[in-house]
Amino acid sequence: MHILQCFLFSITLWSAHTTAFYVWKSEEARDLPGSGGGDVEKREPFYIAGTATTDPGDGELNAPTLQIKRRVPQGSSPHARVERELKHILAKYRPHRLLVEHTSPNPAPAPSKVKRDNKYHVETATPPSQSSSVAVNQDGTDFSYFATVDFGSSNKAMYMLIDTGAANTWVMSGDCTSKACSAHNTFGEADSKTLTKDNTPWHVSYGTGTVKGTIYNDSMSLAGFTVPMSFGAASDTSDDFLDYPMDGILGLGRAGSNELEIPAFMDVLADQKKLTANLFGVNLQRHSDGETDGELNFGSYDKSKFKGDISWIPSSSKVGLWEIPVDDAGVDGNPLGFKGKSAIIDTGTSFILLPGPDAQKLHAKIPNAALKGNTYQLPCSSMVDLQFTFGGVDYTVPAKDYVGSKTGSGDTCLSNIIPQAYSGANDWLLGDTFLKNVYTVFDFDQDRIGKTPFTPL
Repeated sequence: MHILQCFLFSITLWSAHTTAFYVWKSEEARDLPGSGGGDVEKREPFYIAGTATTDPGDGELNAPTLQIKRRVPQGSSPHARVERELKHILAKYRPHRLLVEHTSPNPAPAPSKVKRDNKYHVETATPPSQSSSVAVNQDGTDFSYFATVDFGSSNKAMYMLIDTGAANTWVMSGDCTSKACSAHNTFGEADSKTLTKDNTPWHVSYGTGTVKGTIYNDSMSLAGFTVPMSFGAASDTSDDFLDYPMDGILGLGRAGSNELEIPAFMDVLADQKKLTANLFGVNLQRHSDGETDGELNFGSYDKSKFKGDISWIPSSSKVGLWEIPVDDAGVDGNPLGFKGKSAIIDTGTSFILLPGPDAQKLHAKIPNAALKGNTYQLPCSSMVDLQFTFGGVDYTVPAKDYVGSKTGSGDTCLSNIIPQAYSGANDWLLGDTFLKNVYTVFDFDQDRIGKTPFTPL
């Protein structure tokens, strides 16, 4: 991974009213999943993190690491995927999307006897060199990132979306008879002798569809450690999830963003004293570069991804989000003069979302970019770089990341920067389009933001 500089943030995780999982795709982007942008080799690591009582920066802490995989959405077109993810994002940041009922659930359908093999393509990454680290695999489209998590006494492997947007963890259950479940791996009583259930139903709204079920209790094994966990078991999922390859979601938010009313995953790790520092670092690789260095590190961040020291500033969030103040944004080194903006950093969102006026201001500086419906289109051959500035440091997003899939009209591609306000007029959302250019650390011990320029490696 090529690195120009690093910026380290420590900020609070998602609010109690956020439900994660946003893999934005637009109707035309389905046919050709390539990025279509110019070649830019340099990357800049970006840190959302804080320091622990013991500084984790030496890379020597006990740091169990989770395997991440990215898997390709099947059979969707670009604009339809954009529409779906937009609805997912708006639902994600709408209060009280996840409702927990305190009544007995209806009897679950009988488990299916049909073996459900997950057919989604997975490209395997090289095992990382840092101890307690696991490879991040990908699907070749840079749409979403997944972890391999083993459940129960049989260590049933499930592909889990890595989501910093909320602490809700759930899997598709063996009792699920929905079409989406039939296309994915599921987990249930047939997979574990240690599984127990309770009678608390839950449901999550994801804009165009819902997921609902009850609570399971069993072990989760990953990155060299095993913890007892309570998690959602989805007995019903909308057909929406046929387009998304995850078997469930691994919520990496704080307890306040977990409305399942069960312990959050990172809190379980802390209670079990699995980590020296309560943080994790994420590196998301870019497929078009041929890189295979994706990883997720628990307990310490991977210093091989950057060089330099870390300074710190407080988080700007007042509602428990991984949110940071934005100094400005620019195109090809020319600042655009944004003031009073803030950005949420979300591993569960594929794209960058800006309110309409902000998206227009940015696209106006990209040659021949134009708004078509609810998305911008631009030349597939676009080469200008974008910059996002935090704490006085610029972080570059090259064309290969913000230029999306072809529209089917000559040299025209969709923009991966979506003109949509998910919340207020000053609120931005930076997903994987941005995060592929940075290394990110989420620290639960300190609620502050760190910044520093780094010497290129």
